Amino acid sequence: MFCCGVCNAVFTGIYEESVFTTQCGHLFHAECLRMCFNKQFLNQDVVLKCPFCSLFVDPAKLVKLHLQLDANWKDTASALRKQANRSIINLDETLMNNSVK
Repeated sequence: MFCCGVCNAVFTGIYEESVFTTQCGHLFHAECLRMCFNKQFLNQDVVLKCPFCSLFVDPAKLVKLHLQLDANWKDTASALRKQANRSIINLDETLMNNSVK
């Protein structure tokens, strides 16, 4: 399961979805990346930077990815989200118990 470094949406692997990676390895929707680069250009930035880690990005070296995701990706994402929420609740309870002492 992969997410866009700008909007955090999970990539679906649908054919029409354009996904690119930068030289630093971060993944972005084409439109999200274009929006960030346009904003940098309007701010008169001399070089383009990765929206996630701010490393230099050479637009000529962007790589389009052709993702093929498992048909069960939504179920996997849902299970991981539930697991993360349970972990957060457990950590909150531990913090509350430790702060009471």
